[in-house]
Amino acid sequence: MPAKEALHREFGPQGLALVGVSIGEAAASVRAFRQEFGITHPLLLDARDEVTPRYNARGHPTTILIGRCGRIIERIPGERDWGGETARVLIQWLLIA
Repeated sequence: MPAKEALHREFGPQGLALVGVSIGEAAASVRAFRQEFGITHPLLLDARDEVTPRYNARGHPTTILIGRCGRIIERIPGERDWGGETARVLIQWLLIA
C-alpha cells in the first residue's frame, strides 16, 4: 500500500486516479489504517463485497487498471512491486495512452 500511495502522490497531479477498495472491513478500521500508513488516496468501503464480483477481481489483492476511456485495460492479481521502475513506466504509459 505505501508504494501505491507514492504513485498516487507522484502521478496524481498528472491525472492518475487511484482508488483502494476495503472489502468487509469496518469504517473505523479503515480510518485507523489510513492514519497509520498516511494514505491520502480514496478508499472505498465495500462492506458487502459488491465491488469484487463486478470487476471480476479474483484473489486479494487485485489491481485493476482502467484507461482514460473508462474500460478495463488489465487485471493484475496478487502482490506486485509498485515501487519499482517497471511500475513507474507502466503508469507513465497509461497517462499518455
